[in-house]
Amino acid sequence: MTLLKRLNTRIKTTFIRQNLAVLYNSADELPILNYNKCMKGDLNYLVKESGKIIEKKLLKKWHNIQMDVIDIHGLSGEGLFIFENDKKIEILKMDYGRNQILLSFLINFYHDKEKSDKIIESIRKTGLHVPEDYTRQDIENLITKNKHILNKIRKLATANENMLQKNEKVDEKGLYKRAAMISKYFGFIVDITKISVNQWISLNNEFNLYVESLNKKK
Repeated sequence: MTLLKRLNTRIKTTFIRQNLAVLYNSADELPILNYNKCMKGDLNYLVKESGKIIEKKLLKKWHNIQMDVIDIHGLSGEGLFIFENDKKIEILKMDYGRNQILLSFLINFYHDKEKSDKIIESIRKTGLHVPEDYTRQDIENLITKNKHILNKIRKLATANENMLQKNEKVDEKGLYKRAAMISKYFGFIVDITKISVNQWISLNNEFNLYVESLNKKK
């Protein structure tokens, strides 16, 4: 590669990087209001500075932030329900993808024994199970299996969507109301558009302890 080509490649790479959206890095940065929006399914609220959005990076960042929250504070209720379903969906998607790869090889080389044997041997080395003498029925069984996987994914996604819709109005209003109560208790303004997830959870937990102590005195 000539010096000019290397320079052009470097300029193009720099330009692309400069035009990528900047995302919030952690639960120490992401505002609680944005986190609440993400919990409802809109991961665009992970964007800190506008630019080109890469979906895979959004999903990875959201996963990392969720793990950050769980590691520090734990998770319960609706958040735990959705998070566990998301994990199941990701595993099912990987199973589906592996099955589709296997299917494509089995179907494409079904009538070419020599080619299929070589490819199947390579597939087995990756850990995927392939019957010794696969038949058309094996292919049909795999297709049926993938249909079941897709059905499970839809059911889990629907359950998550129902949970989000059920709590959508309550969560938003409840967040502002809670912020007002916490602000009054601590004596300073808690702005849910600025306060980070970790800060919010810490203040909220302390306020909960105060409320519990009041209830015990009654």
